[in-house]
Amino acid sequence: MSFARKYFWLVMIIASVAVIGPGRIEGRLFPAAKTATIWTAVQHPDLDDYSIVSGTSERLRSNCSPREIRWYIGDRDGRDAPAKVDWGKPIKRADGVFEFYDWLVQVVPEEALRNQSYADVMHRCKYFGLPSPWLTRSRFYR
Repeated sequence: MSFARKYFWLVMIIASVAVIGPGRIEGRLFPAAKTATIWTAVQHPDLDDYSIVSGTSERLRSNCSPREIRWYIGDRDGRDAPAKVDWGKPIKRADGVFEFYDWLVQVVPEEALRNQSYADVMHRCKYFGLPSPWLTRSRFYR
């Protein structure tokens, strides 16, 4: 392989990581959480544009702490718009399966939440006791 060709591939790999982001790559290869199963999603009685969501997921990596959930209306591979999420008070969870209750998600009706939305969870992971400079982005729903 020629010198120029080696550098071309090195530049392409570095550019890909820069464009996609190390947190997305890490989240796809080593997710911090499993995809959630939604049990219930009902429209909030007082907040017309919010659903009350409950379900289950699994925490996979003890060296990662959740920072935020990003929920979107639309498709992962198409157009989307951000939706607000209130996932309640902070809870320190052990590794393994966990249940969540009464999260508020700005997507209604239930059919739209289940079929026309998706979510990612952002974690701050630590390596050798030091926090990574990026957030790890794992698929959380759909």
